[in-house]
Amino acid sequence: MRGTIDAMQRHHSTPQVNAPQPDALWDKRITAKYLGISVKTLDRWNAEGRGPKGRKVGAQTRYLPADVQSYLESCATVGGGAAA
Repeated sequence: MRGTIDAMQRHHSTPQVNAPQPDALWDKRITAKYLGISVKTLDRWNAEGRGPKGRKVGAQTRYLPADVQSYLESCATVGGGAAA
């Protein structure tokens, strides 16, 4: 029993390596996955001046999670009407 508890504690205390940190810059792949779109669509939006605000870091475009969230909040609600 003690071995099982120790194994569970080790499992739960191990940080997620692939989980982006809230203040870290996201790459296109993470941003597109979060938005539920393809990287190709995100690239097109970026070229058209649409979508979340990106920042150039070297040759790569990166996104602040807060900017991605702000973009989502600015989008119109699909099929949502004002409650009477």
